[in-house]
Amino acid sequence: MNDQVITLDKHDDILKLHAKIEWTDGRRIILIVPRGCRALAAAHEMRLLRRWADEADVQVALVSTAYKVQELAPLAGIPVFSNQEKAIATEWRWQRQLGETEAATFRRTPWDDDAPKPRKPLLDRLGLAGWKLLLTFLLFGLACVGLIGLASILAPSASVTIYPESIVISDASEVILDPTVTTIDHINAIVPAGNYRQEISGTVTVDTTRTATAPADHAAGVVTFNNLQGTEALIPLGTIVATTSGATQRYSTTITTTLPAGFNARVNVPVRALRAGPDGNVAPLQINLIEGPLSANARVINLGGVGGGTIKEVNIVSFDDRRAARERQSVQLKEKAIAALKDAAEDNVFVIPASIEVIVLGETFDHPVDDPSDTLTLKTDAVASGIYADYGDLETFAKRRLLTKVPEGYSVLPGTLRVEADPNARMEANSVILKVRSALLATPIIERSKLLAGLNDLPVKQALQEISKRVKLAAPTEITITPSWWSRMPFFGFRTVLFVETQKK
Repeated sequence: MNDQVITLDKHDDILKLHAKIEWTDGRRIILIVPRGCRALAAAHEMRLLRRWADEADVQVALVSTAYKVQELAPLAGIPVFSNQEKAIATEWRWQRQLGETEAATFRRTPWDDDAPKPRKPLLDRLGLAGWKLLLTFLLFGLACVGLIGLASILAPSASVTIYPESIVISDASEVILDPTVTTIDHINAIVPAGNYRQEISGTVTVDTTRTATAPADHAAGVVTFNNLQGTEALIPLGTIVATTSGATQRYSTTITTTLPAGFNARVNVPVRALRAGPDGNVAPLQINLIEGPLSANARVINLGGVGGGTIKEVNIVSFDDRRAARERQSVQLKEKAIAALKDAAEDNVFVIPASIEVIVLGETFDHPVDDPSDTLTLKTDAVASGIYADYGDLETFAKRRLLTKVPEGYSVLPGTLRVEADPNARMEANSVILKVRSALLATPIIERSKLLAGLNDLPVKQALQEISKRVKLAAPTEITITPSWWSRMPFFGFRTVLFVETQKK
């Protein structure tokens, strides 16, 4: 057979379908109709398809699982199948003229065994006797529901609240934090770890401890200038005069003045030693040299002594001070490194203090050794690195160890796992040996049927005694009876409600 298969789009209308049929060259055309296709959604469109097929002298079959297509196609005398394979393998019963009787036959006789069969309405299938039986069952059910509701209202009820005693399961074990592994090794107690690296800097100031003597005040006095040329001469501020015997001491005039005209005319000028300290103290007649061009016009002499130069004790920077600054900086950098790595770390991460290492990149002192100063300041640039562990991994490791210790008949109480990492860890090569302490609560497994078995219609006091024998309690059991004047347990077991409250330690 020359079969041609055309797959329709759900948005195709009847005109697009007509165009597709006109361009076919097969003798039998199989149309694949998807659910929701607009082209064949009505009976008149099925009849148009049948007419166009007769005019083109072709046979048309539909493949669709849509119920409406399978219902309308036989009315137009068009065979319909549930899948393409059956449409190809089946010999179609095609008739060119189709009357009302034949259309009804097509509707009653599906082309495909898998096609949906018209179902007889429920009212017709039941009949009058069936409806009476159905109504009887309905009334009986309503009566049962009413009786159960009435019994639930009138029969006594009880609320039983028990507080089973929980036990603490604890463990303390050492784990190896290894940055080179990615999964937890429970057998060898190895837990993955990571490395953090952070740049830090710090500044520390220490008091200097070494003392030495140093010049304090400058010596001061008066010198006399004598005119050698007879002409007036200017003596500027800062004119330098000096001694010529022993160690040379130099002095500077502290005012500007004029040497009067006249041979051997005189003027007294105050001077101050250029260097502080007692070396500037000299006896009379020791200052006799003028520096500069004024020496050609005048001479100088100190008729009185020059004094007032003193010394004092001052603190100076020593190598011990530098060492003290480095030691204090080392402690502060370690603390700063811990804080910086914790800030850089993600939540739920534990940075191992013992693993933190500070590498100094550079340091700068504000004073050299032997420099007079009461303080010494050190500025340091460094890099801090350390190993961290994820608390989630530690909890996973600890929980598995704790579960092996839970006694039979107990279950873990959710939310009670506690894990504590010992900060006093130790380094071994590139790994950290860390002690992990953990604990959780386990509570008895309560089976309602066993706990409440045989308590029906017992006095409340006796029921409390029975419950205390069956489970170890952390607090007395509470039983509330409704109505309040009733003093026995309900006769019906379903009227007793059990509540289990766990007391977390």
